[in-house]
Formats: sequence, structure tokens, C-alpha cells
Amino acid sequence: MLIKDEDQWKGRQGNLSNPDFWDLKLRAQLGRDLRVHYEKAMREPLPERLATLLGQLEQRERGR
Repeated sequence: MLIKDEDQWKGRQGNLSNPDFWDLKLRAQLGRDLRVHYEKAMREPLPERLATLLGQLEQRERGR
């Protein structure tokens, strides 16, 4: 996971020692990676159900 800004680096965007914070970040990043690799390999969009689940996960990540 890449740290995007100073707030995230200093922990103001979430508790960096909280495993739930990192779990959510990791799941969201894995989902984004899955989407990129799937769309590149299959040359079609991610199936609707997976895209919906990934969208929900990304919303949770941004909402924290």
C-alpha cells in the first residue's frame, strides 16, 4: 500500500496501529489490483457482482 499524503503518513487519517485499518486498506488495494489485471487479461469489465463489492469496499475505505 502506498502512503498518499502527509496526513496518512502521520496517522491523522486513521489509526495506523489498528489492524482493522490495515485490513481495509489491503482489501481495497487487492480489489483494485484484481480489477486491473482482470480487465487487462480478459479484455472486458469486471463482472457486475465483483464490481459492486469492490465499489462498496472502496466507499468504506474512503469513509474511514
